[in-house]
Amino acid sequence: IRSNLLRTYSQIDDVKRSILTSQTIFVLAWLHALLQERRTFIPQAWTKFYEFSSADVRVSRILVEGLIKDSKADWEYVRGLLQFVVYGGRIENVFDSQVLESYLVTLFESNKITGRGGQMLARANFESIDVQRFIEQSIPSEDDPSFFGLPMNIRFSWQLTEAEETVNRMRMAGNTTSVNNRSQWADACNPVLQLWKRLCQGGDLHSRQLPAVKEADDPLLEMMSLEYVHAVKLVQKIHAILTLVSKAIRGTITPDRSTIDVIKSLLLHQTPDVWQDLWSGPRDPAEYLTTIIYKVRKTLKCCEKSKILTPEVVEREERDSLIEIIINFKKLAKSVHELATQPDQHDIRRKPVDFSKLFRPGRLLNALRQVTARTSGCTMDELSLSSAWDSSLLAGSISIRVEVGTTSKGILLQGALFDGQLRDTATSSPPVSNAPQLTLGWMKIGTPSPYKNSECVAVPMYTDSTRSELIATISMPCTGIHKWNIAAVALFLK
Repeated sequence: IRSNLLRTYSQIDDVKRSILTSQTIFVLAWLHALLQERRTFIPQAWTKFYEFSSADVRVSRILVEGLIKDSKADWEYVRGLLQFVVYGGRIENVFDSQVLESYLVTLFESNKITGRGGQMLARANFESIDVQRFIEQSIPSEDDPSFFGLPMNIRFSWQLTEAEETVNRMRMAGNTTSVNNRSQWADACNPVLQLWKRLCQGGDLHSRQLPAVKEADDPLLEMMSLEYVHAVKLVQKIHAILTLVSKAIRGTITPDRSTIDVIKSLLLHQTPDVWQDLWSGPRDPAEYLTTIIYKVRKTLKCCEKSKILTPEVVEREERDSLIEIIINFKKLAKSVHELATQPDQHDIRRKPVDFSKLFRPGRLLNALRQVTARTSGCTMDELSLSSAWDSSLLAGSISIRVEVGTTSKGILLQGALFDGQLRDTATSSPPVSNAPQLTLGWMKIGTPSPYKNSECVAVPMYTDSTRSELIATISMPCTGIHKWNIAAVALFLK
Protein backbone atom coordinates (compact mmCIF):
# COMPACT_ATOMS: atom_id res chain seq x y z
CA ILE A 1 0.00 0.00 0.00
CA ARG A 2 2.83 2.41 0.86
CA SER A 3 4.52 1.91 -2.52
CA ASN A 4 1.19 2.27 -4.29
CA LEU A 5 0.46 5.57 -2.55
CA LEU A 6 3.91 6.91 -3.38
CA ARG A 7 3.45 6.00 -7.06
CA THR A 8 0.15 7.86 -7.12
CA TYR A 9 1.59 10.97 -5.49
CA SER A 10 4.57 10.99 -7.82
CA GLN A 11 2.09 11.76 -10.62
CA ILE A 12 0.32 14.59 -8.79
CA ASP A 13 1.39 18.16 -9.51
CA ASP A 14 2.63 20.05 -6.48
CA VAL A 15 0.17 22.94 -6.65
CA LYS A 16 -1.78 24.71 -3.95
CA ARG A 17 -5.18 23.14 -3.22
CA SER A 18 -7.83 23.64 -0.60
CA ILE A 19 -7.57 21.61 2.59
CA LEU A 20 -10.67 19.56 1.72
CA THR A 21 -9.38 18.86 -1.80
CA SER A 22 -6.01 17.69 -0.48
CA GLN A 23 -7.67 15.46 2.09
CA THR A 24 -10.01 13.99 -0.52
CA ILE A 25 -7.15 13.27 -2.93
CA PHE A 26 -5.35 11.35 -0.19
CA VAL A 27 -8.46 9.26 0.51
CA LEU A 28 -8.82 8.66 -3.23
CA ALA A 29 -5.20 7.48 -3.43
CA TRP A 30 -5.83 5.24 -0.42
CA LEU A 31 -8.91 3.73 -2.08
CA HIS A 32 -6.98 3.11 -5.30
CA ALA A 33 -4.20 1.36 -3.36
CA LEU A 34 -6.71 -0.86 -1.56
CA LEU A 35 -8.45 -1.86 -4.79
CA GLN A 36 -5.18 -2.71 -6.53
CA GLU A 37 -3.41 -4.46 -3.67
CA ARG A 38 -6.44 -6.60 -2.79
CA ARG A 39 -5.62 -8.51 -5.97
CA THR A 40 -2.86 -10.23 -4.00
CA PHE A 41 -5.53 -12.26 -2.20
CA ILE A 42 -7.54 -13.60 -5.16
CA PRO A 43 -10.04 -15.33 -5.04
CA GLN A 44 -10.94 -14.29 -1.50
CA ALA A 45 -10.50 -10.51 -1.70
CA TRP A 46 -11.57 -10.31 -5.37
CA THR A 47 -13.07 -13.21 -7.30
CA LYS A 48 -10.85 -12.37 -10.29
CA PHE A 49 -8.07 -10.01 -11.39
CA TYR A 50 -9.43 -6.56 -12.29
CA GLU A 51 -7.36 -4.15 -14.40
CA PHE A 52 -7.41 -1.11 -12.14
CA SER A 53 -4.79 1.27 -13.56
CA SER A 54 -3.13 4.62 -12.90
CA ALA A 55 -5.55 6.13 -15.42
CA ASP A 56 -8.42 5.38 -13.02
CA VAL A 57 -6.93 7.33 -10.14
CA ARG A 58 -5.89 10.16 -12.48
CA VAL A 59 -9.41 10.56 -13.89
CA SER A 60 -10.88 10.27 -10.40
CA ARG A 61 -8.58 13.03 -9.12
CA ILE A 62 -9.64 15.35 -11.94
CA LEU A 63 -13.31 14.68 -11.14
CA VAL A 64 -12.78 15.29 -7.43
CA GLU A 65 -10.89 18.54 -8.00
CA GLY A 66 -13.71 19.78 -10.22
CA LEU A 67 -16.49 18.78 -7.82
CA ILE A 68 -15.16 20.28 -4.60
CA LYS A 69 -16.08 23.95 -4.55
CA ASP A 70 -15.65 26.40 -1.66
CA SER A 71 -14.60 23.60 0.69
CA LYS A 72 -17.90 21.78 0.12
CA ALA A 73 -18.62 18.48 -1.59
CA ASP A 74 -21.61 16.32 -2.44
CA TRP A 75 -20.17 13.02 -1.21
CA GLU A 76 -23.07 10.95 -2.52
CA TYR A 77 -22.45 12.33 -6.00
CA VAL A 78 -18.70 11.68 -5.68
CA ARG A 79 -19.34 8.09 -4.58
CA GLY A 80 -21.71 7.57 -7.49
CA LEU A 81 -19.17 8.78 -10.05
CA LEU A 82 -16.39 6.60 -8.63
CA GLN A 83 -18.66 3.56 -8.42
CA PHE A 84 -20.47 3.72 -11.74
CA VAL A 85 -18.18 5.78 -13.99
CA VAL A 86 -14.62 4.96 -12.97
CA TYR A 87 -14.00 1.79 -10.95
CA GLY A 88 -17.32 -0.05 -11.07
CA GLY A 89 -17.21 -0.51 -14.83
CA ARG A 90 -14.30 -2.92 -14.50
CA ILE A 91 -15.98 -5.17 -11.92
CA GLU A 92 -17.98 -8.17 -13.16
CA ASN A 93 -19.10 -9.88 -9.95
CA VAL A 94 -22.01 -8.52 -7.90
CA PHE A 95 -20.29 -9.32 -4.60
CA ASP A 96 -17.11 -7.60 -5.75
CA SER A 97 -19.30 -4.59 -6.54
CA GLN A 98 -20.52 -4.69 -2.95
CA VAL A 99 -16.90 -4.49 -1.80
CA LEU A 100 -16.35 -1.34 -3.87
CA GLU A 101 -19.60 0.22 -2.68
CA SER A 102 -18.77 -0.47 0.98
CA TYR A 103 -15.30 1.04 0.57
CA LEU A 104 -16.82 4.19 -0.94
CA VAL A 105 -19.47 4.53 1.77
CA THR A 106 -16.87 3.99 4.48
CA LEU A 107 -14.15 6.27 3.11
CA PHE A 108 -15.93 9.05 1.25
CA GLU A 109 -17.93 10.66 4.01
CA SER A 110 -17.37 13.91 5.83
CA ASN A 111 -16.22 12.54 9.20
CA LYS A 112 -13.60 10.29 7.64
CA ILE A 113 -12.14 12.96 5.37
CA THR A 114 -12.26 16.02 7.63
CA GLY A 115 -11.42 14.20 10.85
CA ARG A 116 -14.52 15.01 12.88
CA GLY A 117 -15.16 12.38 15.54
CA GLY A 118 -11.54 11.24 15.48
CA GLN A 119 -12.00 9.37 12.18
CA MET A 120 -9.50 11.32 10.09
CA LEU A 121 -7.63 9.28 7.51
CA ALA A 122 -5.93 12.08 5.56
CA ARG A 123 -3.63 14.89 6.66
CA ALA A 124 -4.48 18.49 5.83
CA ASN A 125 -1.30 19.22 3.87
CA PHE A 126 -1.19 21.53 0.89
CA GLU A 127 1.92 20.16 -0.79
CA SER A 128 2.22 16.63 -2.13
CA ILE A 129 5.85 16.37 -0.98
CA ASP A 130 4.66 16.68 2.63
CA VAL A 131 2.11 13.94 2.05
CA GLN A 132 4.77 11.65 0.57
CA ARG A 133 6.96 12.21 3.61
CA PHE A 134 4.00 11.37 5.85
CA ILE A 135 3.37 8.15 3.85
CA GLU A 136 6.99 7.02 4.16
CA GLN A 137 7.10 7.66 7.89
CA SER A 138 3.65 6.47 8.97
CA ILE A 139 2.68 3.53 6.75
CA PRO A 140 4.61 0.24 7.15
CA SER A 141 6.20 -1.38 4.13
CA GLU A 142 4.44 -4.69 4.80
CA ASP A 143 0.68 -4.62 4.44
CA ASP A 144 -1.49 -5.64 7.35
CA PRO A 145 -4.83 -7.32 6.49
CA SER A 146 -6.59 -4.76 8.69
CA PHE A 147 -5.62 -2.04 6.17
CA PHE A 148 -7.91 -3.71 3.65
CA GLY A 149 -10.61 -4.69 6.12
CA LEU A 150 -9.82 -8.33 5.35
CA PRO A 151 -9.87 -11.11 7.99
CA MET A 152 -6.71 -11.49 10.05
CA ASN A 153 -6.22 -15.12 8.93
CA ILE A 154 -6.28 -14.34 5.21
CA ARG A 155 -2.53 -14.94 4.92
CA PHE A 156 -3.17 -18.58 5.82
CA SER A 157 -5.60 -18.92 2.90
CA TRP A 158 -3.22 -17.00 0.64
CA GLN A 159 -0.33 -19.33 1.53
CA LEU A 160 -2.43 -22.39 0.63
CA THR A 161 -3.42 -20.86 -2.70
CA GLU A 162 0.13 -19.80 -3.49
CA ALA A 163 1.48 -23.25 -2.58
CA GLU A 164 -0.95 -24.89 -4.99
CA GLU A 165 -0.09 -22.44 -7.75
CA THR A 166 3.64 -22.95 -7.15
CA VAL A 167 3.27 -26.72 -7.46
CA ASN A 168 1.38 -26.26 -10.73
CA ARG A 169 4.06 -23.93 -12.10
CA MET A 170 6.80 -26.39 -11.13
CA ARG A 171 4.95 -29.18 -12.91
CA MET A 172 4.61 -27.09 -16.04
CA ALA A 173 8.26 -26.05 -15.92
CA GLY A 174 9.39 -29.64 -15.46
CA ASN A 175 7.18 -31.00 -18.22
CA THR A 176 9.51 -31.83 -21.10
CA THR A 177 7.32 -34.51 -22.61
CA SER A 178 7.53 -34.84 -26.37
CA VAL A 179 4.31 -34.50 -28.31
CA ASN A 180 4.58 -38.11 -29.53
CA ASN A 181 6.32 -39.76 -26.57
CA ARG A 182 3.82 -42.52 -25.81
CA SER A 183 6.00 -43.98 -23.08
CA GLN A 184 5.76 -40.79 -21.04
CA TRP A 185 2.07 -40.57 -21.85
CA ALA A 186 1.57 -44.02 -20.41
CA ASP A 187 3.48 -43.22 -17.22
CA ALA A 188 1.25 -40.22 -16.53
CA CYS A 189 -2.11 -41.47 -17.83
CA ASN A 190 -2.18 -45.15 -16.84
CA PRO A 191 -2.81 -44.45 -13.12
CA VAL A 192 -5.86 -42.37 -14.07
CA LEU A 193 -7.08 -45.02 -16.52
CA GLN A 194 -6.68 -47.76 -13.92
CA LEU A 195 -8.52 -45.68 -11.31
CA TRP A 196 -11.44 -45.14 -13.67
CA LYS A 197 -11.52 -48.85 -14.48
CA ARG A 198 -11.74 -49.72 -10.78
CA LEU A 199 -14.45 -47.16 -10.15
CA CYS A 200 -16.61 -48.49 -12.99
CA GLN A 201 -15.81 -52.17 -12.44
CA GLY A 202 -18.76 -54.52 -12.67
CA GLY A 203 -21.08 -52.18 -14.55
CA ASP A 204 -22.01 -51.18 -18.08
CA LEU A 205 -23.15 -47.61 -17.51
CA HIS A 206 -20.56 -46.34 -19.98
CA SER A 207 -22.22 -48.32 -22.80
CA ARG A 208 -25.84 -48.17 -21.65
CA GLN A 209 -28.38 -46.39 -23.84
CA LEU A 210 -28.84 -42.84 -22.65
CA PRO A 211 -32.17 -42.60 -20.81
CA ALA A 212 -34.75 -40.01 -21.80
CA VAL A 213 -35.72 -37.26 -19.39
CA LYS A 214 -38.89 -38.28 -17.60
CA GLU A 215 -41.40 -35.46 -17.83
CA ALA A 216 -43.69 -35.08 -14.84
CA ASP A 217 -46.08 -32.64 -13.21
CA ASP A 218 -44.06 -32.69 -10.01
CA PRO A 219 -40.95 -30.46 -10.24
CA LEU A 220 -38.98 -32.57 -7.77
CA LEU A 221 -39.69 -35.71 -9.77
CA GLU A 222 -38.46 -34.05 -12.96
CA MET A 223 -35.41 -32.64 -11.18
CA MET A 224 -34.38 -36.11 -10.02
CA SER A 225 -34.88 -37.44 -13.54
CA LEU A 226 -32.68 -34.68 -14.95
CA GLU A 227 -30.04 -35.35 -12.31
CA TYR A 228 -30.03 -39.02 -13.24
CA VAL A 229 -29.67 -38.28 -16.97
CA HIS A 230 -26.90 -35.78 -16.22
CA ALA A 231 -25.00 -38.40 -14.21
CA VAL A 232 -25.25 -40.93 -17.05
CA LYS A 233 -24.12 -38.39 -19.65
CA LEU A 234 -21.20 -37.33 -17.50
CA VAL A 235 -19.92 -40.86 -16.97
CA GLN A 236 -20.34 -41.82 -20.62
CA LYS A 237 -18.57 -38.73 -21.98
CA ILE A 238 -15.65 -39.11 -19.60
CA HIS A 239 -15.42 -42.80 -20.45
CA ALA A 240 -15.36 -41.99 -24.18
CA ILE A 241 -12.57 -39.44 -23.66
CA LEU A 242 -10.48 -41.87 -21.60
CA THR A 243 -11.04 -44.58 -24.21
CA LEU A 244 -9.45 -42.33 -26.84
CA VAL A 245 -6.57 -41.59 -24.46
CA SER A 246 -6.01 -45.31 -23.90
CA LYS A 247 -6.01 -46.04 -27.64
CA ALA A 248 -3.62 -43.15 -28.28
CA ILE A 249 -1.19 -44.51 -25.68
CA ARG A 250 -1.29 -47.99 -27.24
CA GLY A 251 -0.79 -46.49 -30.71
CA THR A 252 -3.98 -47.91 -32.21
CA ILE A 253 -5.21 -44.45 -33.23
CA THR A 254 -3.66 -41.11 -34.08
CA PRO A 255 -4.88 -38.71 -31.40
CA ASP A 256 -6.68 -35.56 -32.47
CA ARG A 257 -6.05 -32.14 -30.95
CA SER A 258 -8.71 -32.60 -28.26
CA THR A 259 -7.23 -35.92 -27.09
CA ILE A 260 -3.72 -34.46 -27.01
CA ASP A 261 -5.01 -31.58 -24.86
CA VAL A 262 -6.47 -34.10 -22.41
CA ILE A 263 -3.18 -36.00 -22.28
CA LYS A 264 -1.25 -32.78 -21.66
CA SER A 265 -3.54 -31.92 -18.76
CA LEU A 266 -3.09 -35.38 -17.23
CA LEU A 267 0.68 -35.03 -17.62
CA LEU A 268 0.43 -31.91 -15.45
CA HIS A 269 -1.89 -33.67 -12.97
CA GLN A 270 -4.66 -31.25 -13.92
CA THR A 271 -8.30 -31.96 -14.69
CA PRO A 272 -8.80 -31.44 -18.45
CA ASP A 273 -10.83 -28.40 -19.48
CA VAL A 274 -13.21 -30.59 -21.46
CA TRP A 275 -14.12 -32.40 -18.22
CA GLN A 276 -14.59 -29.12 -16.36
CA ASP A 277 -16.94 -28.00 -19.14
CA LEU A 278 -19.08 -31.06 -18.43
CA TRP A 279 -19.09 -30.53 -14.66
CA SER A 280 -16.98 -28.08 -12.68
CA GLY A 281 -15.14 -30.12 -10.06
CA PRO A 282 -11.74 -30.61 -8.39
CA ARG A 283 -8.63 -29.62 -10.32
CA ASP A 284 -6.87 -32.90 -9.57
CA PRO A 285 -8.03 -35.55 -12.11
CA ALA A 286 -8.00 -38.47 -9.66
CA GLU A 287 -10.01 -36.46 -7.14
CA TYR A 288 -12.34 -35.35 -9.92
CA LEU A 289 -13.18 -38.91 -10.98
CA THR A 290 -13.51 -40.13 -7.40
CA THR A 291 -15.83 -37.23 -6.55
CA ILE A 292 -18.14 -38.10 -9.42
CA ILE A 293 -18.58 -41.64 -8.17
CA TYR A 294 -18.85 -40.42 -4.57
CA LYS A 295 -21.76 -38.16 -5.50
CA VAL A 296 -23.58 -41.03 -7.17
CA ARG A 297 -23.10 -43.40 -4.24
CA LYS A 298 -24.03 -40.88 -1.57
CA THR A 299 -27.21 -39.70 -3.27
CA LEU A 300 -29.14 -42.60 -1.75
CA LYS A 301 -28.19 -41.58 1.77
CA CYS A 302 -29.08 -37.99 0.97
CA CYS A 303 -32.48 -39.14 -0.26
CA GLU A 304 -32.99 -41.24 2.86
CA LYS A 305 -32.37 -38.17 5.03
CA SER A 306 -35.06 -36.37 3.06
CA LYS A 307 -37.39 -39.41 3.40
CA ILE A 308 -37.37 -39.95 -0.35
CA LEU A 309 -36.40 -43.55 0.43
CA THR A 310 -37.04 -45.61 3.52
CA PRO A 311 -33.98 -46.84 5.45
CA GLU A 312 -34.79 -50.40 4.38
CA VAL A 313 -34.57 -49.47 0.71
CA VAL A 314 -31.29 -47.66 1.26
CA GLU A 315 -29.79 -50.61 3.10
CA ARG A 316 -30.77 -52.93 0.27
CA GLU A 317 -29.54 -50.57 -2.44
CA GLU A 318 -26.16 -50.09 -0.75
CA ARG A 319 -25.51 -53.78 -1.34
CA ASP A 320 -26.01 -53.32 -5.09
CA SER A 321 -23.27 -52.49 -7.54
CA LEU A 322 -22.43 -48.92 -8.43
CA ILE A 323 -24.24 -49.15 -11.75
CA GLU A 324 -27.42 -50.48 -10.13
CA ILE A 325 -27.31 -47.60 -7.67
CA ILE A 326 -27.29 -45.09 -10.51
CA ILE A 327 -30.14 -46.86 -12.28
CA ASN A 328 -32.23 -46.57 -9.11
CA PHE A 329 -32.49 -42.81 -9.62
CA LYS A 330 -35.72 -43.68 -11.41
CA LYS A 331 -37.01 -45.32 -8.25
CA LEU A 332 -36.00 -42.25 -6.28
CA ALA A 333 -37.97 -40.02 -8.61
CA LYS A 334 -41.02 -42.23 -8.23
CA SER A 335 -40.70 -42.09 -4.46
CA VAL A 336 -40.54 -38.30 -4.64
CA HIS A 337 -43.79 -38.21 -6.56
CA GLU A 338 -45.54 -40.56 -4.12
CA LEU A 339 -44.48 -38.54 -1.10
CA ALA A 340 -45.36 -35.26 -2.74
CA THR A 341 -48.97 -36.41 -3.22
CA GLN A 342 -49.39 -37.46 0.42
CA PRO A 343 -51.41 -35.21 2.78
CA ASP A 344 -48.25 -34.08 4.60
CA GLN A 345 -46.22 -32.74 1.70
CA HIS A 346 -43.62 -31.23 4.02
CA ASP A 347 -42.47 -34.71 5.05
CA ILE A 348 -40.04 -34.91 2.14
CA ARG A 349 -38.26 -31.83 3.42
CA ARG A 350 -38.05 -32.59 7.13
CA LYS A 351 -34.63 -34.22 6.91
CA PRO A 352 -31.55 -32.16 5.96
CA VAL A 353 -30.28 -32.33 2.38
CA ASP A 354 -26.54 -32.59 1.82
CA PHE A 355 -25.88 -30.26 -1.12
CA SER A 356 -22.32 -31.54 -1.53
CA LYS A 357 -23.70 -34.87 -2.76
CA LEU A 358 -25.58 -33.30 -5.68
CA PHE A 359 -24.05 -32.45 -9.04
CA ARG A 360 -26.24 -29.37 -9.44
CA PRO A 361 -27.71 -28.24 -6.11
CA GLY A 362 -29.13 -25.12 -7.72
CA ARG A 363 -31.59 -27.32 -9.63
CA LEU A 364 -33.06 -28.52 -6.34
CA LEU A 365 -33.69 -24.92 -5.28
CA ASN A 366 -35.39 -24.21 -8.61
CA ALA A 367 -37.61 -27.28 -8.19
CA LEU A 368 -38.51 -26.13 -4.68
CA ARG A 369 -39.37 -22.73 -6.13
CA GLN A 370 -41.81 -24.33 -8.57
CA VAL A 371 -43.42 -26.37 -5.79
CA THR A 372 -43.80 -23.24 -3.65
CA ALA A 373 -45.30 -21.25 -6.55
CA ARG A 374 -47.92 -23.94 -7.21
CA THR A 375 -48.75 -24.34 -3.55
CA SER A 376 -49.02 -20.57 -3.01
CA GLY A 377 -50.92 -19.92 -6.24
CA CYS A 378 -48.46 -17.33 -7.53
CA THR A 379 -45.87 -17.01 -10.28
CA MET A 380 -42.22 -17.89 -9.72
CA ASP A 381 -41.25 -14.25 -10.31
CA GLU A 382 -43.21 -13.31 -7.20
CA LEU A 383 -40.96 -15.44 -4.99
CA SER A 384 -37.58 -14.66 -3.46
CA LEU A 385 -35.19 -17.02 -1.71
CA SER A 386 -35.05 -16.62 2.07
CA SER A 387 -32.54 -18.18 4.43
CA ALA A 388 -32.45 -18.70 8.18
CA TRP A 389 -30.06 -20.28 10.66
CA ASP A 390 -33.04 -21.16 12.86
CA SER A 391 -35.55 -23.32 10.99
CA SER A 392 -38.45 -21.93 13.04
CA LEU A 393 -37.99 -18.56 11.30
CA LEU A 394 -39.15 -20.18 8.03
CA ALA A 395 -41.85 -22.35 9.58
CA GLY A 396 -44.55 -20.83 7.40
CA SER A 397 -42.86 -21.64 4.09
CA ILE A 398 -42.03 -24.77 2.13
CA SER A 399 -38.35 -25.07 2.94
CA ILE A 400 -35.39 -27.44 3.01
CA ARG A 401 -32.56 -27.71 5.50
CA VAL A 402 -29.08 -27.73 4.00
CA GLU A 403 -26.00 -29.36 5.42
CA VAL A 404 -22.68 -30.72 4.20
CA GLY A 405 -21.71 -34.08 5.60
CA THR A 406 -22.99 -34.39 9.15
CA THR A 407 -24.57 -31.54 11.06
CA SER A 408 -21.41 -31.21 13.15
CA LYS A 409 -19.39 -30.43 10.03
CA GLY A 410 -21.88 -28.03 8.50
CA ILE A 411 -21.29 -25.62 5.65
CA LEU A 412 -17.82 -24.07 5.41
CA LEU A 413 -17.43 -20.37 6.18
CA GLN A 414 -14.49 -18.21 5.06
CA GLY A 415 -13.68 -14.71 6.24
CA ALA A 416 -15.40 -14.81 9.62
CA LEU A 417 -16.58 -16.95 12.52
CA PHE A 418 -20.30 -17.49 13.17
CA ASP A 419 -22.23 -18.19 16.36
CA GLY A 420 -25.55 -16.67 15.36
CA GLN A 421 -23.67 -13.44 14.57
CA LEU A 422 -20.62 -12.93 12.37
CA ARG A 423 -17.43 -12.54 14.42
CA ASP A 424 -13.87 -11.52 13.59
CA THR A 425 -11.26 -14.19 12.99
CA ALA A 426 -7.90 -14.27 14.75
CA THR A 427 -4.52 -14.55 13.07
CA SER A 428 -4.32 -18.19 14.21
CA SER A 429 -7.85 -19.09 13.04
CA PRO A 430 -8.09 -21.82 10.37
CA PRO A 431 -8.80 -20.62 6.81
CA VAL A 432 -12.36 -21.94 7.01
CA SER A 433 -14.72 -22.71 9.88
CA ASN A 434 -17.96 -24.66 10.21
CA ALA A 435 -21.32 -22.92 9.99
CA PRO A 436 -24.44 -24.52 11.50
CA GLN A 437 -27.32 -26.07 9.62
CA LEU A 438 -29.03 -23.73 7.17
CA THR A 439 -32.70 -23.56 6.15
CA LEU A 440 -33.72 -22.27 2.72
CA GLY A 441 -37.20 -21.50 1.46
CA TRP A 442 -39.03 -19.40 -1.12
CA MET A 443 -41.33 -16.62 0.10
CA LYS A 444 -43.54 -14.09 -1.66
CA ILE A 445 -41.81 -10.79 -2.34
CA GLY A 446 -42.94 -8.36 0.33
CA THR A 447 -43.23 -11.01 3.04
CA PRO A 448 -41.17 -10.01 6.11
CA SER A 449 -37.75 -11.66 5.96
CA PRO A 450 -36.36 -13.66 8.88
CA TYR A 451 -33.78 -10.91 9.43
CA LYS A 452 -33.98 -7.14 9.01
CA ASN A 453 -31.93 -5.78 6.12
CA SER A 454 -30.03 -3.52 8.51
CA GLU A 455 -29.07 -6.49 10.71
CA CYS A 456 -27.74 -8.97 8.15
CA VAL A 457 -25.33 -9.12 5.24
CA ALA A 458 -25.85 -10.93 1.92
CA VAL A 459 -23.20 -13.66 1.70
CA PRO A 460 -22.59 -15.80 -1.41
CA MET A 461 -22.68 -19.59 -1.14
CA TYR A 462 -20.37 -21.26 -3.69
CA THR A 463 -19.73 -24.87 -4.57
CA ASP A 464 -16.07 -24.60 -3.49
CA SER A 465 -13.35 -22.19 -2.41
CA THR A 466 -12.53 -21.11 -5.98
CA ARG A 467 -15.69 -18.97 -5.81
CA SER A 468 -16.48 -19.74 -9.43
CA GLU A 469 -19.97 -21.28 -9.19
CA LEU A 470 -22.62 -19.45 -7.17
CA ILE A 471 -25.47 -21.47 -5.67
CA ALA A 472 -27.42 -18.92 -3.65
CA THR A 473 -27.19 -15.71 -1.64
CA ILE A 474 -27.52 -16.28 2.10
CA SER A 475 -28.44 -13.80 4.84
CA MET A 476 -26.11 -13.84 7.85
CA PRO A 477 -26.89 -11.77 10.98
CA CYS A 478 -24.19 -9.22 11.82
CA THR A 479 -23.42 -5.73 13.02
CA GLY A 480 -21.82 -3.44 10.47
CA ILE A 481 -22.85 -4.58 6.99
CA HIS A 482 -20.10 -2.69 5.16
CA LYS A 483 -17.42 -4.24 7.35
CA TRP A 484 -18.44 -7.77 6.33
CA ASN A 485 -18.87 -6.84 2.66
CA ILE A 486 -15.28 -5.60 2.65
CA ALA A 487 -14.13 -8.77 4.44
CA ALA A 488 -15.56 -10.78 1.48
CA VAL A 489 -17.22 -13.40 3.68
CA ALA A 490 -18.41 -16.48 1.75
CA LEU A 491 -19.89 -19.95 2.29
CA PHE A 492 -18.75 -23.14 0.53
CA LEU A 493 -20.02 -26.68 0.21
CA LYS A 494 -16.47 -28.10 0.22
